[in-house]
Amino acid sequence: MSKCPYCSHENPEDADFCTKCAARLVEGEDPFIGTVIERRYEILEKTAEGGMGAVYRAIDTRLENYVAIKILHPDLARDKKLLSRFESEAKTVAKLRHENIVLVHDTGPVRDTYFIVMDYLDGDDLVDIMSRSGPIPIEEAFSIVAQVADGLSYAHGSGVLHRDIKPANIIVDNTGRAVITDFGIAKAIGSKGQTTAGTSVGTPEYMSLEQIRGKTLDERTDIYSLGIVLYEMLTGRSPFRSDSGISALANVLSEEAKPLEQIRTDLPAHVVQVVNIAIAKDRKQRFASAKEFAEALRGGPVKVSPLASTAGAGGKPDKPEKPKPPKGAVRAVPGAESQSQSKRRNVTIVLLTFLIIIGVIITIRLFSGFVMPGRSGPVGPPGPVETVTPAKPKTVMFRGNISRTGIFNTDGVRTYTEDVLTFKTGGNILSSPTLSNNLIFFGSADKNLYAYDTKNDKVLWTYKAGAEIYSSPAVDSGVVYIGSDDGYLHAINAETGTSVWKFKSDKWINSSPVVSEGVVYVGSWDKNIYAINAKDGKKEWSYKTGGEIFSSPSISGETIYVGSGDGNLYAIGARYGNIRWKFKTGGKIFSSPAVYGGTVFFGSDDKSLYALTASGGKELWSFKTGGAVRSSPAVSKSVVYVGSWDKSFYAIDMVSGNSKWTLKVGGKISSSPAVAGGVVYVGSKDGYLYAVDTVNGSELWKYKTGNEVNTSPIISEGIVYFGSSDGYLYGVK
Repeated sequence: MSKCPYCSHENPEDADFCTKCAARLVEGEDPFIGTVIERRYEILEKTAEGGMGAVYRAIDTRLENYVAIKILHPDLARDKKLLSRFESEAKTVAKLRHENIVLVHDTGPVRDTYFIVMDYLDGDDLVDIMSRSGPIPIEEAFSIVAQVADGLSYAHGSGVLHRDIKPANIIVDNTGRAVITDFGIAKAIGSKGQTTAGTSVGTPEYMSLEQIRGKTLDERTDIYSLGIVLYEMLTGRSPFRSDSGISALANVLSEEAKPLEQIRTDLPAHVVQVVNIAIAKDRKQRFASAKEFAEALRGGPVKVSPLASTAGAGGKPDKPEKPKPPKGAVRAVPGAESQSQSKRRNVTIVLLTFLIIIGVIITIRLFSGFVMPGRSGPVGPPGPVETVTPAKPKTVMFRGNISRTGIFNTDGVRTYTEDVLTFKTGGNILSSPTLSNNLIFFGSADKNLYAYDTKNDKVLWTYKAGAEIYSSPAVDSGVVYIGSDDGYLHAINAETGTSVWKFKSDKWINSSPVVSEGVVYVGSWDKNIYAINAKDGKKEWSYKTGGEIFSSPSISGETIYVGSGDGNLYAIGARYGNIRWKFKTGGKIFSSPAVYGGTVFFGSDDKSLYALTASGGKELWSFKTGGAVRSSPAVSKSVVYVGSWDKSFYAIDMVSGNSKWTLKVGGKISSSPAVAGGVVYVGSKDGYLYAVDTVNGSELWKYKTGNEVNTSPIISEGIVYFGSSDGYLYGVK
């Protein structure tokens, strides 16, 4: 007989859990939720789960505030060596006090496992941020990574390595502060090897070469991982990502990261240099410290690690250092200069160059009153600045029916940098576009799925479905998934546009698919939510709801959330398709749910926006608008943004459900908003795309199309892409 890892009761023979906890697990309930740890921390809901443990939102009943609690997976806790290490490292991390490191308040044993109590951070991790907005603007990415480097510098100075820096472990709160979380596999600098044989330490695609090979680690392993994160922030994809951890490890061991300049030609040389140094395979070529990395990110001098023969604090050399010749010694090659001679020669060249430059500047100043060749007047103190009034917009045609519009002066030189990119299809566009690797995928009522190359201004390919496409595509591992009105879910090769497989439902598929762990989830008008194997297109399970499914599903952890025409929001187990809970509203649900911080937000035709607990479907609040809520909500920095058919766009506090501001527009809103850089973008049936200030709800600008804008915009590299019922795909910069 053994003890249940959750409640410590005796288990039946050959069972992992006691009867009570086993029943709760089968029903999809978490045995920790609703319990109180240490007579102080009341666990409300699970917010995340990883390889080491699960994270919960809880209330500290003594101080009456929210905290985050990480609980080690019970099966891992059975390894006494691992448990001992986890306890020791938790106590070490609890001593770290830095604004860019999550604060640990308490640690201790619970039900044969171990818990850590941390600050509850009100913000998004980088995974969520990048999933919404794609690549992050350079200045914002550098600011975030520099803050993380500051936190790592402090931790390294305290003798602690993180060893699992990745986007999921970096949270940006609602003030813009970047915070490192999850020191669950942290380790003292200089300690050797992995702690437990067979235990996976780190996340493969972010692990340094020396970490994979089990060498003695120093602070440069965290610098490498953070460099890979920066690479991903700038490009939208980590360089060694793969379908499996083993493949990712093989990629790190055998491949070089694709050069940044081949992915983004707009990156300054300084940016490319900083990233290349941080992700160098040879740690001797990386920054020597996180402090130097942070300084380089903030525009300081770029330095390569001087630790040519040492592995850092407490470390050992990777290879014996070659002996250096004494000062002034002549090299073995006949006629070669000594080091001192070479140094003197280089200094002389630099001084001569400097003197020549000074001479040129003085000459220009002396003759500044004379007319210079090729100039129409004297070169001297500048006169009044002449204002050039741009001419009317011109249109420059590219490749067939793709056009780029800009403002030009009378000489035909572009003086206004805001461009408009338009592409015409043969039908109205109601599906929202999806961006992946500089390709925009979008469907049209002309029955085509388009792959549009944003870098080369051309259509890469089109795929002909058997009926109109109103479903938005999902892209995963080189395959595009999309539904059509002939009832098919299509899987299409993202590079060639050729069919991989098709799955047939009984009615139209307007629901947009989502992909997770090799499974595609999609709803149909035949009232079913389907789970389809992503490789072969075979059904793994289906769940019958009480109405047509227009809403696109969302997935969080092991749960699928989807709305139905019967007015219910369903929470369904992702693995087996078992119902976990459902919540009844007063109208049909067209709005796709958004899951954020353990809360599900969605709208209904009963004119309400709802907030429910993700774990149990308990209503936290509802917000009443003046019309049907068919817009899918977007959540950013504790604010929920959503549109309504009352022609209003709302910003609502995600905790209290109270209105922060409302903007009245010229038409009903079915478009789902997108948020980036303090601006929220949303379309309207009046034909406009609106850009709205997130702080006060003021209209910054609006862009007119030829018909209704029902699609949701996507944002990449400062360009907002969206479709219209006039059949055009637009890109507004």
